[in-house]
Amino acid sequence: MKTKVSDYIFNYLAKYGVRDAFMISGGGAMHLVDSLGKHPEINYICPHHEQAAAIAAEGYSRASGKLGVVVVTSGPGGTNTLTGVIGQWLDSIPVIYLSGQVKQETTIASCPETGLRQLGDQEINIVDIVKPVTKYAVMVRDPKTIRYHLEKAIFIAKNGRPGPVWLDIPLDVQSAIVEEAELAVYSSSEDEIVINTDELIAKVSKVIELLKNSKRPILLAGHGIRISRGEKLFLEVVETLGIPVLTTFNGFDLIQTDHPQFIGRVGTIGDRAGNFALQNSDLLISVGSRNNIRQVSYNWKAYAREAKKVVVDIDLSELKKPTLVPDLAICADARDFLEILNNEINKIEMDFTDWLAWGFERKIKYPVVLDEYKRDPTINPYYFIQVLTESLGSGGIVVAGNG
Repeated sequence: MKTKVSDYIFNYLAKYGVRDAFMISGGGAMHLVDSLGKHPEINYICPHHEQAAAIAAEGYSRASGKLGVVVVTSGPGGTNTLTGVIGQWLDSIPVIYLSGQVKQETTIASCPETGLRQLGDQEINIVDIVKPVTKYAVMVRDPKTIRYHLEKAIFIAKNGRPGPVWLDIPLDVQSAIVEEAELAVYSSSEDEIVINTDELIAKVSKVIELLKNSKRPILLAGHGIRISRGEKLFLEVVETLGIPVLTTFNGFDLIQTDHPQFIGRVGTIGDRAGNFALQNSDLLISVGSRNNIRQVSYNWKAYAREAKKVVVDIDLSELKKPTLVPDLAICADARDFLEILNNEINKIEMDFTDWLAWGFERKIKYPVVLDEYKRDPTINPYYFIQVLTESLGSGGIVVAGNG
């Protein structure tokens, strides 16, 4: 069956399950805009600026767990998205960007020997600009490779440590007519991350040994647990282990604040009870957190000062950084780690009742919301958030500004 490339793109995304896309129209993306606008299964949302479109796609992906989609035009249409792209790159949010581009014959890519800054109208080499902050970025030059690049981009965006991807599509490629049966096909084996299960089981056994020898263990829960779809499994592990739980900035909604094992949050914008528990622990098991500077503090050498540190992260680079050197580094998907740990901890007896009670004493002694906040003649922000939270249902979503 013959079809226009821009129509193929949105038919493919619809079959993949995409039902919403964020778009700012422009001449460089005219075919993409037309195909998205008339597609019966995909709803398009038009913010007032490309930066807003990018950030909206991030919020959409965070809230729904689905792939975010952004359609923008050439030149400034692409560059305006960068703040959102960078946020998704750092926080592991899967979003696919589809940017329009001038016809290939008027791109600087068509005459690289000239050293031109620009040839086509509103043209810029967006691929090289976004490459450092995307998992995959390419200009689609051959219409017959559109299926390959779409499949590859989506797989890479969602697998391993998720993140944004970018396809730059010139007008002559957007408008090209292709025979679907002749399109190049992508195989995920090109980019699949293979985890050595035997090695992971061996490392979990080491974690068990550390737990057996620990008197003050802490489980630190990061956003990677949610990315791996391991939220329910995480709570099972928490209750079986019976140890205090702390959360990160992005992982704070993985467990209820009034859960009997939740002590607090860590870092420079954490709370006192959480940081006290962390600093007095003798074993830290960090799952799905990149342990950024605000979390480990600017005096990172003193972070969890007395603790053996186990760090579970799917991104090997995060396990090699100089600010937090793990005693046991485990490169694995958070869910895979929790699954094996859950199977193994049932075989051993552990009792951390006294340590948990110690943490709860600090939680009671150093509450986030003090009684005096409630008597404040102005609206105290900490008390306001408490009242707001109590007014929300369990599925309530709050969109916050910085911090």
